[in-house]
Amino acid sequence: MEAEFLNEDGLEPAVAPETQPPNPPTEPLDPTTPIENAASATIATPLAEKCKADAQIGFPERCQEGSPEGFMKNSRFWLADGNTQVQIGPIRFNLHRSRLAASSLWFKRYFEEQDAREIESGFEMVNELEVVELDATGIDITDFERLLSAMDDIVDYYHSPPPFATLASIFRAASILEFPKFQSYAGDALEALFPDSLEDVRAKPTPYAAEAIVLARAWNLPRVLKRAFYELARSPPGAATASALSLLSPADIILVAQAKNHLAAAWLSAYAPPKFGCNRCACESFIAVSRKFADMCWFMSLTGRYQFDPVFGLAMLPREYAKQDDCCSICAETREKGWKTHASRIWNTDLNVWFGLGPVHPNKN
Repeated sequence: MEAEFLNEDGLEPAVAPETQPPNPPTEPLDPTTPIENAASATIATPLAEKCKADAQIGFPERCQEGSPEGFMKNSRFWLADGNTQVQIGPIRFNLHRSRLAASSLWFKRYFEEQDAREIESGFEMVNELEVVELDATGIDITDFERLLSAMDDIVDYYHSPPPFATLASIFRAASILEFPKFQSYAGDALEALFPDSLEDVRAKPTPYAAEAIVLARAWNLPRVLKRAFYELARSPPGAATASALSLLSPADIILVAQAKNHLAAAWLSAYAPPKFGCNRCACESFIAVSRKFADMCWFMSLTGRYQFDPVFGLAMLPREYAKQDDCCSICAETREKGWKTHASRIWNTDLNVWFGLGPVHPNKN
């Protein structure tokens, strides 16, 4: 009795492997033979797959049909009157040479050196488009696209700055290709998102703090670091904070963890038996003792809110203190001065030490 072979589902008998008919031999394709439905035929190529992937992640402009030479045209930055082609990976841009040279020191040097070589060789390119390969620079194609967008939309950007990710792209690309004005613009805008100023600390943490730290470390933006580190250190624990921390180097993760301990200690040290500013409150009567106890309870009630955010917490204490029923205006003024001094010391001195920053100087782009 012959053995029966079941198919993958185990439901129906299948032909034994050794009895399966071989595939018919493949005839060589005659190039003169017409192909049915040739208009609908597609050829899967690496460029086609790349095009499909770019469309899925939000860059449909990269999906313009490629040329026979094996590159894809960027539809937004493929200028009809462009005279210089720039290529990153399989994507090519058709741009204006004069505008690139006027905006970028890198392109200016490149074109000058190319012109010098042509003069030296006695051969001049006529009706030939230059192709500038940028892969060797290490520039990311998305960063380059966002830089080109900034060149077109810079007026709008000044009135309404783009989000952090776009600014980071512009800064990286402008740094690599030496677009000084755009590097300065993006650097200033990033510093405005993470200002190195005590007065600019707000209740809600600024997003993208971890990304800002990574960017500042890699691209020399020291004025961003203090605020970005502080925002991350005061962020409440949770999945979002853990995910952000995972972006950092091990050394920076340790800095943030240690800083949280320092911040908690700094908040608790902000409380001391109140140094009252008037004789009535300073008297050693039962009323004064009761006031001191009530004052301590009031302060501790705020600890859950400001334990890891002493800078903003100290700024809010005068307002919170004024809500007390028996608040003395003279004592409130005295304590407010002490709280401001304490907050200034934390921001201007302690944070530099805790985050290993040292003196921070203005960024020179």
